[in-house]
Amino acid sequence: MFAGPMTKASMNPVRSIAQALFTGNFQYLWLYITAPILGAMTAVSSCKLVKDDHCC
Repeated sequence: MFAGPMTKASMNPVRSIAQALFTGNFQYLWLYITAPILGAMTAVSSCKLVKDDHCC
């Protein structure tokens, strides 16, 4: 909860992406693009591992 003010990171990826586009600072932009994709892929994979075959 307090990581944003301490690291100057925003909890809203769109805010960070827009700021990077306007300022030209793309140093950490890769993190805001790849982290949600990797998180979604991990969530789907783990859900398939633990769900029942006849679920949904």
